[in-house]
Amino acid sequence: KDKNKLLSLQEPIGDWILVSFSEKHKEKGFLTKLNQALDALKQLSIRLISKRELEEKRRLYALSKLFFFRESPLPREYILGASKEKQLKAFINKWTYLEEKIELLSKEKEAWKKDLNWSEIADYIAALSSTNRWNIRTWRKRKELFKFTQLDFSGALVALKKLEELKTLELEFVELKKELRNEGLPDNLTELNHIQFVQQQLKQVTENRIKLLSNCTESELRELQEKEQYIDLILDFVRNYSCISPEADVVTFLEHCKKDYTSILTHIGLLSTVSSVSKSIIYNAGNIEKAERAIVAYHWKRFVGYYPDYVHFSGDDIIQMVNDWNTSLQSDEDLFARSIQQKFTSQFHAYHQLLQTPARKLNATQKELKKTLRKGKAILVKEFSKSRQHLSLLELLESEAKVWVNILKPIVLASPYSIARSFPLHPKLFDVLVIDEASQMPLAHAAGALFRSSRVLIAGDEQQMAPSPYHSTHGKTSNSVDVLHQAFFYWKNKKLLFHYRSESPSLMAFSNQYFYNNELFLFPSVENYLPIEVVTLKGIYDNRVNQTEAEWIAKNIVKKINQQDYNFGVVAFSQVQLDAIFNALPIQAQEEIINEERGILWTSLEELQGEECDHLYVSLGYAKNPEGKLFHRFGALNHVNGHKRLNVLMSRAKNALTFVRSISAEDLSISENEGVDVLRKLLLFLENDVANHTEKQISPNMVKNGDKIILTPNFIKSLSSPEELLTIVTNLKKRNWKVEIDLCR
Repeated sequence: KDKNKLLSLQEPIGDWILVSFSEKHKEKGFLTKLNQALDALKQLSIRLISKRELEEKRRLYALSKLFFFRESPLPREYILGASKEKQLKAFINKWTYLEEKIELLSKEKEAWKKDLNWSEIADYIAALSSTNRWNIRTWRKRKELFKFTQLDFSGALVALKKLEELKTLELEFVELKKELRNEGLPDNLTELNHIQFVQQQLKQVTENRIKLLSNCTESELRELQEKEQYIDLILDFVRNYSCISPEADVVTFLEHCKKDYTSILTHIGLLSTVSSVSKSIIYNAGNIEKAERAIVAYHWKRFVGYYPDYVHFSGDDIIQMVNDWNTSLQSDEDLFARSIQQKFTSQFHAYHQLLQTPARKLNATQKELKKTLRKGKAILVKEFSKSRQHLSLLELLESEAKVWVNILKPIVLASPYSIARSFPLHPKLFDVLVIDEASQMPLAHAAGALFRSSRVLIAGDEQQMAPSPYHSTHGKTSNSVDVLHQAFFYWKNKKLLFHYRSESPSLMAFSNQYFYNNELFLFPSVENYLPIEVVTLKGIYDNRVNQTEAEWIAKNIVKKINQQDYNFGVVAFSQVQLDAIFNALPIQAQEEIINEERGILWTSLEELQGEECDHLYVSLGYAKNPEGKLFHRFGALNHVNGHKRLNVLMSRAKNALTFVRSISAEDLSISENEGVDVLRKLLLFLENDVANHTEKQISPNMVKNGDKIILTPNFIKSLSSPEELLTIVTNLKKRNWKVEIDLCR
């Protein structure tokens, strides 16, 4: 930003470029402050001085004030002599003690109507202390004493002794002041404290400055104080209206500011907005080109100093680091897995060993545990020998067998219903709970599992299907809230933006565009093929079935089965259409579909989430009726969040997708129903992007060269973490890409 502003200059850069205006110090007072600073230079008769030297003089002049107290000079032997520090401290401590004691004892005078002198106090103390009851003089003194006080006999004696102590302290105080005057010190506590303060301040001053000031006479020190005001005027201008370096000559700068005042006014906007750092760099370099070279040279020098190994660093080195990192991670994962296995194995053997240990060698806790382990083992052995009427899992976990079950089966895969039915309702029963496909799980169903767990990991996709009431409530809207929605709102969350399933980005392109705002990273395919096939038939939707589509798909399924290629799936938009496809198959093919060992995906759109296959056949089914009319009735697609079913549909295929339809996007009008509208967009995508072969496999800033992908510096910069680079390079290599990083492209 500063560079663009500096490029607008129409004249050579001079000292005026170092002028700076802040919000606090506007340009209105600039000329006045400048003239004051120039006049101050004349008063000081300075012809050449740097900003650093000027600040040093300012500190020296400020120190000269320490040698005076209210215009009176202080004794130098005390403020400069370290040997006098303890003596001064002793004087101050004695003064403080006497002052506090005198103030306390002075309150005794309030009990007397007369200010007694020293001899009177002594006579009265003698009279009160006398044991001769018949001495007439003692009797008269006592009678005379009680004319001056309301105190009783014993109280008067105590008070008189305190008055005697007060007189003694007052005499000591007078002697202390006399001693201070003899030492050349003031007889004033405030001034004594100031001298002590000066001693502490001078401890922080360099020896050269102290020596310089100690050699000055009183008149020279007073002269330094007078010069301080001129130094302040100069520094006030330099600090508030300039960004000159500490070594720059202040006199030359001020003179050039006066000379170039017109240029300053002309570029006042530039001087107010360009940073001080940019001004200093451009001034020292002379022009922008040299300034840029200087900046690059400076940072390169620092970089080489901090990271000498990276001076000759290349893209191949980064790839090697990624490979080493990946190998290390895999090794760590294997080691971690083995450590967990070893933990449970060791625990099992430790329990078994405990059962073999005689009771006399065990403490009370171990004996109790041994008793539990023996009972638990007996329960399990008995259960293993049964052929029927087994104890339920809940009964086992409520018994002593719980300890053994947790070691033998530490990981549980279960539905929320199974958790509620089979596990006791105890907090922290599980160390970690992982809920997958959380968008389909109602919060109420997950509550029991959450209560039983110490830590929770929620995994799901808010753009996929929520808990569906379609089959159970006949399509009525449900008020159930999924656990993913609640977890996303209340807990820390992280987006996973890498899509791994699809071998070709085209298979995920529709979902990425319409559901994920093109935020997903789709890994390209080395093979150059068309992954999506669109088959358009002239089918009729009659009696909730499109027989033409059913027969076409059935024919292609038979071909797949004859080739013993079973890794495919069939999805229909309705269960009725799915049944029609099944009925169109020959008996032998139907048996293959039913055979679970084949693992053929066979489902309606409603039950598709969580499934995947290599080649997916999709039957839209819906079409014009025999009268040529098309109704916008698409089953669950019409309901709330029904459009998310299309996201699920278009993200299931790994290698290829065959979409069979009997209508086009033109047959669907723009609808307020989100499900219908997204279906129309899907048909448009299939007609245009696929038909025109416009798939964009390579992400921006990635260059494709045959079976090689080159990652550019801009691509590396776009990544938010090193882990992302590791993920990308690793998965590109898994897809048979040769990966390079070109740091100079």
